[in-house]
Amino acid sequence: MRYTTGMQTDEPTPTNPKLAPFALHVSRRDQILGVFAVALSVLAVFGRAVGIPDVLVFVIGGGALAILAYGIGVATDELGATAGPRVSGVLNATFGNIAELVIAGFALRAGLLEIVRASIAGSVLGNTLLVLGLCMFVGGWRHGVQRFSRVAASMNGTLLLLAATGLIAPALLLTTGVAIDGNKEEHLSVVVAIVLLVVYLASLRFYLTTPEAGGEERASEPAHWGWGSAAVILAILALVTAPVADAFVAVLEPTAQALGLPELFLGLVIVPLVGNIPENLVGLTVAWRGDMDFAMVIALGSSLQVALMVGPVLALLSPLLGHRLTLVFAPVEIVAIAAGALVTAIVSVDGESTWIEGLALVAVYIIFAAAIYVWPVGAI
Repeated sequence: MRYTTGMQTDEPTPTNPKLAPFALHVSRRDQILGVFAVALSVLAVFGRAVGIPDVLVFVIGGGALAILAYGIGVATDELGATAGPRVSGVLNATFGNIAELVIAGFALRAGLLEIVRASIAGSVLGNTLLVLGLCMFVGGWRHGVQRFSRVAASMNGTLLLLAATGLIAPALLLTTGVAIDGNKEEHLSVVVAIVLLVVYLASLRFYLTTPEAGGEERASEPAHWGWGSAAVILAILALVTAPVADAFVAVLEPTAQALGLPELFLGLVIVPLVGNIPENLVGLTVAWRGDMDFAMVIALGSSLQVALMVGPVLALLSPLLGHRLTLVFAPVEIVAIAAGALVTAIVSVDGESTWIEGLALVAVYIIFAAAIYVWPVGAI
């Protein structure tokens, strides 16, 4: 997230009219990454047609999606630089999940319902344990004890607990052994999805209108792109992500079979890791700079986006993709969602973080991922 200091400089700032709408300055590093993104995207999309093994297409597609997700994060950051700190935070969390949403949409169209549900749970787990843990570790290692807004963290933690309860409740009710009509299960998922979306919209209003909800504002670098360039590049990257995600999803099952991996591991660990590249990079960068407030917004805000927006949207739109997605999660997915929500509530209590707390969160994530890796193939 970018903030203005109010100081007058010769460089264009988000409020400086000298920065033309289609101004564009791309670093050499990002230019190189752009070339790699194009090359990997082409190989991923046409890989199977030219005889590249499925496992290699999976690796290439994952790499392409990771770079595209990073590019989406950069474009979103530049676009948010002209919109103010609060809108910028919402944009980062929202567009940071584009890759995940697109991957999940194609997986849903392919009928991989278990992978889609697992990716929703895995995103919550990954953002609250891995991303937040890495931010706390990096920031704490460099700056010592870091402090953040207890109001903002508690709000996000509370909302995540409520979202987790909404996602977990249908599964708990439907695992009591009582037979329930399939149509009623679908209707229950629709009700849950609508309620969660209403809570999501309400949380946006609260965040945008409550000063304490976003923590302290800090100075940051000025924008280097005009809003027009940022919007166009963001749209292009999103469009390119679609065919790459389609190719990536097409080799998920063959890759799982070739490597002997349970589909649950792909959904809970691999797919969220690929889609969470923007959150990881942006969160680590701001934590390194000492801004734990924004790091918390990125990590927890992304989790809320997945739980309150991505999951419900997929459930409501699933009939249009040919397969009805219900929000009835498997027991191991319930554990993942509950673990992420509880950890968030615990770490936000005192408004402080240290590197050892971050290391502990990452350690728990690694243990969880290792347990999923040895999960029996085909078991849920």
